[in-house]
Amino acid sequence: MLNQERDARTWLASVEGVTPARFRRLLALYGSAQEVFRSFDVQARGILGERAYLELAGARTDAYFDALMDTMRKSGMQAVCTEDPAYPPLLLHIGDPPPVLFVRGCADLSDARMVAVVGSRRATRYGLRQAERFGRELAQADVTVVSGMARGTDTAAHMGCLAGGGRTVAVLGCGVDVVYPPENRELFARVVGEGGSIVSEFAPGTEPLPQHFPRRNRIISGMCAGVLVTEAARGSGAMITVQHALDQGREVFAMPGPVDAPMSEMPLQLLFEGACLVRGADDMLGHLRWDAPGAEPDEPDAMPELDADELTVVRLLENEPLSFDQLLAQTGFSADKLNMLLTTLEIKEIMKQLPGCMYVLERSSSHVGGVLS
Repeated sequence: MLNQERDARTWLASVEGVTPARFRRLLALYGSAQEVFRSFDVQARGILGERAYLELAGARTDAYFDALMDTMRKSGMQAVCTEDPAYPPLLLHIGDPPPVLFVRGCADLSDARMVAVVGSRRATRYGLRQAERFGRELAQADVTVVSGMARGTDTAAHMGCLAGGGRTVAVLGCGVDVVYPPENRELFARVVGEGGSIVSEFAPGTEPLPQHFPRRNRIISGMCAGVLVTEAARGSGAMITVQHALDQGREVFAMPGPVDAPMSEMPLQLLFEGACLVRGADDMLGHLRWDAPGAEPDEPDAMPELDADELTVVRLLENEPLSFDQLLAQTGFSADKLNMLLTTLEIKEIMKQLPGCMYVLERSSSHVGGVLS
């Protein structure tokens, strides 16, 4: 596809109200996105509706186009269109594939070995630990881990994948230049900096509005061969991703948990209805018939290594429990960085949070590994 048409499609997809269905109808009417830009007229009102019609009419200026391209260039962002070889091949076959994906990072989005890990934002310590473990094991098996960068399960899965030396893809319900949730700023940078990608169908600068996330979820499932649910209560938003996966013909995996735990309700229901029970990445690889590299499993009782910043937090907590504000003052870290470190230490079962936002150690720094070289 010519660069000029790609730019025009990027422009068209960026306009609020131009949904994938409307995008395709406009191309059918005008023949190309370039022609939409040049010849847009009242014929489009019936396709767009009044509000989107006015939005698109207002965006047909060189100033709008130049500002969009400038924002993308400054953010290191690229547009991947459905005609591009880099477009996720499985995503092409869902009911309403995004005509353009806005991407930051360098992960191979055409990778056939992609699995989504999803679950509750309010995951238990068990759920966080398992999401991290699945992310790490999948990474070690050369699988790209896809999730939504949300609090809880998504964050743990992304972090586990990075810890396993893998590439992870975060699909957002906002623009790829908008960090959400804000405490994941450091994780956001790590995903991009360590070979992964941040992906969205929403234009740069788009805020994380509630109605965006169900649309985001169809991309998470659509670009993957399977979706794993670790923990989720009844009515969880993770069920939207599962329903998309079922509609798209994807494999659905579920991790068993305590039968009386609220966060086990959805995985257990999925297992009852025929989802594939998995205990680790090997179960998923076997079901998908993917060969596993000869990665050595972690020793079950091995103590985790800590980097210098994690050790700083641990040593402060050795004397007494401390609040978030106390840790913030004594470490000098930013709030975003401290949030990330505390989440990591909780996943590693070194620290836990007490009522009143107090933090206490479960393991002494003498019982964990030292600074990683």
